[in-house]
Amino acid sequence: RRVSLALVESLHAGIPIIITRSGGMPEVVTDEGAIIIEKDENLVQNIVVAVETIISQPAKMAQMQKANYMQSQKFRKSQFYDDFVKIFDAKENWKWMMK
Repeated sequence: RRVSLALVESLHAGIPIIITRSGGMPEVVTDEGAIIIEKDENLVQNIVVAVETIISQPAKMAQMQKANYMQSQKFRKSQFYDDFVKIFDAKENWKWMMK
């Protein structure tokens, strides 16, 4: 998986995330930990609203922090290794090599 290191570091630090609905970042975050905004002519206003939402709601900020830390655990080196081994060990993934 190719994932933005800055995004994974932010998740691990428990930082509430504001991203645009573009690229692969929406696939990395959860609805509980991020506010995904549209990248359109209202981008600046959308960012302002997202920041104000997080700042004005301490309980939401705390929920986002916890959700992001939990999400970051999917990107640990050991998890990447375990996922790789599962793929490698699955014999059906290697049938093409046996022909």
